[in-house]
Amino acid sequence: MMSLRSTIRVANVLPLCLKPTRSSFHKTTILNKKANLIEAKRLQDPQRAKKKKQPTIENEPSAAIIETVEPTDPKDIFRSKFLSLLERNSYGDVAGAVKIYEHLKEKHQDELNGSHYISIIGSFAPRKLMFGWFKPYKDYVDMYHESGKFRAQERMDEALQVWSDMRTNGIEPTTLAYNTLMKVQLTCGKAHVKNVFQTYNQLVSSHDPDMASFSVLLKACTILETVPIAEEIYRAGLQWSSQNKNRTGLNTFVGIQFHNALLDVYSESRHPKAFSFYEHMIAHGYPVDGITFNTFAKACIFMDQRIKLPMMSEVMRVEGVMSTDLSQPVRDEIKRAFETHVSPISDKFSNLKRRVFNQKQGVNDMDRIDFYEDLIDEDVHVWGRTIDARDYEFMELLDRTELNKYKIDYIKWQNSYTPYDLTEENTQGETASMMIAPEPESDEELE
Repeated sequence: MMSLRSTIRVANVLPLCLKPTRSSFHKTTILNKKANLIEAKRLQDPQRAKKKKQPTIENEPSAAIIETVEPTDPKDIFRSKFLSLLERNSYGDVAGAVKIYEHLKEKHQDELNGSHYISIIGSFAPRKLMFGWFKPYKDYVDMYHESGKFRAQERMDEALQVWSDMRTNGIEPTTLAYNTLMKVQLTCGKAHVKNVFQTYNQLVSSHDPDMASFSVLLKACTILETVPIAEEIYRAGLQWSSQNKNRTGLNTFVGIQFHNALLDVYSESRHPKAFSFYEHMIAHGYPVDGITFNTFAKACIFMDQRIKLPMMSEVMRVEGVMSTDLSQPVRDEIKRAFETHVSPISDKFSNLKRRVFNQKQGVNDMDRIDFYEDLIDEDVHVWGRTIDARDYEFMELLDRTELNKYKIDYIKWQNSYTPYDLTEENTQGETASMMIAPEPESDEELE
């Protein structure tokens, strides 16, 4: 990422033709003045005003340009009506979409095929409205709850009617058709979410499922908050993917969405496994994304573990996930967690540091002080590593003037070396506690 300084440097080396110059602005001003002067003279002269070109029929825009051009080819008419149906459904205009669908059945029944029926069924999940419900919190469960309040029964009835028409016309549903119907059922409230499992049983009775089928089942478990069933589905999906990974024509890829779905089940159910499963995903290098961290943050908020949010933001930086991938409410919670848990500890560290240095205690005394003891919960270090005062990366946090106290002149110390023993006099000094006797170079010195 370019810094402000590098950006300024690039701007300074731009070609002259790309930079606005003073002469170019001057030329533009002169041309504008000339144009205004000519227009003023034309308006003052009545003869010139009469010479203004009157619009003719040839110059007037034609009716074909003004009005919308209706297609005349039957294929174009069908395509236009079909796309209009999908667009109306995406905005929740169910009545308008059904009217167009009845027109297609009456006028273009022969042109409707399996892919058309599947697209029409899937459109009864209002895509544009659902994105508007998803965007504020970036949470699928909240999106499904909101969609369940919007004409749920009406949309489900019309989708089942199209499903029936498809089978009546001799088109048997495929795996994609079953998955599409299950996705619509997810958006129609808990009463229809329970039917997702029945639709899945119909699917496996005649076709092979794919990873999209297992993902939809996990989302249904998230809405219903059923952890044991979700864990069985998760294991079954991983096992099915490994057994069928060499088969063609099936979606056997296990993406991060599948793992995020199980994490969402734990989060919505307030289950402690959400924390261990999240750590498992990070430790094994899963390609985590913004939904992963947004879901984990939801678990921290639901189970009142906001102390974990500051460390989560650091893991996001390591994984290359931007903070803008999180929802605004989650970003606000992270900010409050920093103010509540991190700022007081920073103040405590500063006070202890001054007290240690004012008393002129050695570095070894700092090792016995845990500045982050309030952040430790059940032997889990929130900051990821134990603070060691001898670590020079940690020492960079201290002031430069204070660092000079710990720069040891090794040559001077070696020349003034005296045999070390554990007497009371030698243990009182600050240097004696840091000296280590060198190893003997020969057997004579050992004797």
